Amino acid sequence: MKKIFLAFIALVASMCCRSQDMDSTEHLAYNWDRHWPRKGKLTLHGYFDFMYAAAFHDPNRATSVDFGRRQFTSSPLYSDKFTMPYAYVGSTYEINKLTLRLALHMGDIVESLYAQELESMRMVREASLNYQFTKKFSMEAGIFPSLYGFEIFLSKENLHATRGYIADFAPDYEAGVRFKYQINDQWSARLMVLNGWQEVKDSNGKKALGFVGQYDNRKNTFFNLGIYLGDVRDIGEPFSRHRVYHNIFLKHVRNRWTFVPMLDFAAQLQSDDSNKEVWMWAPAFSIRYKLSNDWGLASRWDMVYDPQNMIPELNGKLVTPSLINPSNNPNGWQSNSVTLTLERILSENFTVRMESRYALNKDALFLDGPNKLVDYDGYVLVSMAANF
Repeated sequence: MKKIFLAFIALVASMCCRSQDMDSTEHLAYNWDRHWPRKGKLTLHGYFDFMYAAAFHDPNRATSVDFGRRQFTSSPLYSDKFTMPYAYVGSTYEINKLTLRLALHMGDIVESLYAQELESMRMVREASLNYQFTKKFSMEAGIFPSLYGFEIFLSKENLHATRGYIADFAPDYEAGVRFKYQINDQWSARLMVLNGWQEVKDSNGKKALGFVGQYDNRKNTFFNLGIYLGDVRDIGEPFSRHRVYHNIFLKHVRNRWTFVPMLDFAAQLQSDDSNKEVWMWAPAFSIRYKLSNDWGLASRWDMVYDPQNMIPELNGKLVTPSLINPSNNPNGWQSNSVTLTLERILSENFTVRMESRYALNKDALFLDGPNKLVDYDGYVLVSMAANF
């Protein structure tokens, strides 16, 4: 897979070099009939995130085969190691009303969140085409980053180097078709038909619907409302599991302050003999103070209340099922977490952060050794993130 990634970089670089020979900012592409040339624009972009996290842990944890792994989150997926949470390189090609995007990625986040995908697709961050039918209406098809959630893979775009626990539950990527309508200069709406809940490969043959409404005044306020409706049953399950999920966040900048309240909540109905309904909700709040043009200080509180274990990805049942059972996990996942972040912006494209985080859970679900669960998690880290 590394060879594929390197080959992609070489291909895009060669295209850029050819582009510079033909035109300083644009790449010429010729139509098959050769009677008239069409001119398009090729853009190369990328991102790199490097981190070291030191955790509060049992010294005997080092005897584990995979010591330092933290199964309940994707970032930092490992502690007490130098790691690369996320990196990608991609290209965008625009010609007339058509935009094509291709991006490949790697890192701890990919290892954690794409584990269920086909091996050939795990390195694909984005492979999509977007056609602008009118000034207000467009269609996008393929694989693309999700529009759910404020905290995304690219930590440089967030207020913190890490993400809240619920961010790994909200869909981070999607495959399907998205229709966008620009209502006016500030409001837009998207309707989506998707393969499923964070799926490139359709796992059960049941398509899902999504809706995202956004307000952006391009000055100091951005609002996002996302809704997902779909059947998340596993293949072969005799009953459906209908999930209704909502994601709401607001980013507001006022003078030196940035405020970001967030809320995720979901309900799921399992239509078996019991018709069991489970639900969860997860509020969070981040605040940042701009100390100067180069320095910033941010803090976050995030909570997850999932008393009936709607989210098996969180409590480790997918990774350490032998350790978790009804006797030691009667309360599902009920956690509170606080984060403090000191940020130094070295340039427009390069950010360094020092961060500390501490979390408490009602049940002991944090893995702290080969066969040891505790009810707390804490660490400090240094993160360096750059984009181009």
